[in-house]
Amino acid sequence: ADDGFVGTMVPEEFGGAGQGMVEMHLFLEGLSNTGIPLLNLVVGAAMSLGFIAKYGSLAQKKRYLPDACKGRTRFCFAITEPDAGSNTIRTATLARKRGNRFLLSGQKTFITDADGSDFALVVARTTPHTDVQRKTEGFTLFVVDLKAKGIDKQDIPVSIPAPETQWQLFFDDVDLGPEDVVGEI
Repeated sequence: ADDGFVGTMVPEEFGGAGQGMVEMHLFLEGLSNTGIPLLNLVVGAAMSLGFIAKYGSLAQKKRYLPDACKGRTRFCFAITEPDAGSNTIRTATLARKRGNRFLLSGQKTFITDADGSDFALVVARTTPHTDVQRKTEGFTLFVVDLKAKGIDKQDIPVSIPAPETQWQLFFDDVDLGPEDVVGEI
């Protein structure tokens, strides 16, 4: 963060370097070539911050990106599920609409660095996959504060030595507002 690499894909106006995916990949490849493969930079800096930088509202960009680029807050990306893997079509985590708010329920698994992250960018369905016309409909990205009521984290022991840890996240009617939606529904 001190050298600006966490915010590689974040516009300069929000504290980043204003570079793209190619530059981020070159940086990550350089780290890996020197024996420092940091998966948390992929799922935190590249995926989460990249999505917020591209699709987030101006308020979200101002709220999350400067602190994340400075390393003051951290993000993880929550997509993988026990019965779907990373096949998002079968995502079962559901954000049920209640007025202008949502109640998030479901489970994510093998979420890298969830214990060290302040927020998760969560892929959820706002329409169950059984109720959509096209398989790609009904998805929403949410910024979720990992200290919110209704969230439980459980460590997943892994056999390979790595600096990152893997976690299961359980969401039990986590209250989210329109300000937590990344992009449009």
